[in-house]
Amino acid sequence: MMPMELGKHLGDLIECAYHGLVFDRNGACAAAPTSRSVPGCSLTRYPLAETGPLLWIWMGDPDMADSVPLPRTDFVGIGVPGWRVDVAGYFHLKARYTLLVDNLFDLSHLSYIHASIVGDPKNNTLPLEEAAFVEDDGRTFFQRVRDDFSSQDDYHRFLDPRMGERMCAGFQTEMIAPGLIRAGDVHWCGPDRRTAPVGYSNFNHAFTPESEHSTHYWTFLSRNYDTSNDMTSARQVEQNNAVVAQDIDALEAIETALQQGNLPPEISMKQDLGGMRARLRLIQMINREAAAQA
Repeated sequence: MMPMELGKHLGDLIECAYHGLVFDRNGACAAAPTSRSVPGCSLTRYPLAETGPLLWIWMGDPDMADSVPLPRTDFVGIGVPGWRVDVAGYFHLKARYTLLVDNLFDLSHLSYIHASIVGDPKNNTLPLEEAAFVEDDGRTFFQRVRDDFSSQDDYHRFLDPRMGERMCAGFQTEMIAPGLIRAGDVHWCGPDRRTAPVGYSNFNHAFTPESEHSTHYWTFLSRNYDTSNDMTSARQVEQNNAVVAQDIDALEAIETALQQGNLPPEISMKQDLGGMRARLRLIQMINREAAAQA
């Protein structure tokens, strides 16, 4: 069967690249130039919703598509004025998607896996004593705060070139949906957080499991400062993709080790709190869906 993704658009229609069969928006065959009559065939139609660079597809009963509302994405900067969104790219991750969830919820690895990008671990390790799960407006996210540190490293200059000698920053990871996680930063210019934040930036990660051991992976960035500066966007996308490449190398190495087996018991440290809570949320969602189907 010829994949329809290799066909072409004819307005609102799709033409098959093999026999030229044409299908309408409902999946019905509308024309068959290589046949005397239109065959009684159709494509399966899946409800789809679009928000910014995101496509949400409902793979279940079409009549149930509106039973589950889409997650909020306005706070990420999608579909709201005053924000800029830049699509960074697609990556094929040869590892299970849950390893990506663990990675994004444990940002302590920034100073080690990404030491060549963010600089000396002594200057960039995030304080554990202020790590916490925060409930706010129905959302749950893992947050760390760091006060009064130098902004003169490559990582923070890349986040916002306007920062002064000293700065404060909050680092948050939030599971917006099972396949959408934001790793966000809020930063203040100066040694304390008594002034208004100078900007928010989100490094958004969208993913879909391809198989038990592989994942389709996309990233896009959003920020509410310096929004007209194309050079800032280009610099952030370049650095984001360098970070993602290092994460992919690490996660694929872990996946290989997991498949080889004979591993010691898993240990958890304080910085694993976010990842453990995210795992629990995934398990709860999977169990609820299985119970509903049963």
